[in-house]
Amino acid sequence: MDLKLTKREGKPNLNPENKILNALKERNLTNKEIAKLTKLKINKVRKHTLELRKLDKINIESKKGRENIYSSNQLYIESLTEDKYFNDLLFTFISTSGIVNYEQLVNFYSTLGVREDDVLFRILYNLQKGEIEVVNLPKGVYSQFLLFLIKNLKNLKGVYPLTMSFLEAYIFFRPLGFSNIEELIARLKNISKDYPEFFSINSSEKGEPEDSIIFNKIFIRQINFMISEEWRIS
Repeated sequence: MDLKLTKREGKPNLNPENKILNALKERNLTNKEIAKLTKLKINKVRKHTLELRKLDKINIESKKGRENIYSSNQLYIESLTEDKYFNDLLFTFISTSGIVNYEQLVNFYSTLGVREDDVLFRILYNLQKGEIEVVNLPKGVYSQFLLFLIKNLKNLKGVYPLTMSFLEAYIFFRPLGFSNIEELIARLKNISKDYPEFFSINSSEKGEPEDSIIFNKIFIRQINFMISEEWRIS
């Protein structure tokens, strides 16, 4: 019985708006600079930057002469996670390999100029939609945190690279049943005994007490991904 993908057919291609958003993730640019970088015609760039401003996906950061300098709205994640170009490659890569880990995906997309933060959020998004699945998910508290992050992806828009103050982390994870910040920190420290790469606790200012959490590796080493059954037919 052969299994094959039934969706995501056709040649992968970034639409103009995603090309502009990707360009602005690296640095702030004018319309002319965007056009040069993306190979889009200047009139098309002007049209789409106006639309992106109306949708609050980009902002006017400052001026260069008479030209606006645009910056991406980092709170906007949907344009990254719903990118067909990314998903076409994701499903092709995983279906060819069978099972892959996070580092393999990061390395694969880095050769195409896709940043790790984009890869992370897009994987989380596809997990949330149920279009890919986690393999080798360990039982215990770590899995509770990971599944909660996947379920509440929308609320992570403003905290990448997943750095939270103790208070922010407590508010975010409180639905898991923590009664106070100290209990949350103690639980995380217990997880770190088995998965030290998962997070670190730091001070936001040198010489001050620890007050923030950085989630370094959302997907620990043993985690793998495979295509969901809904993407396969007999």
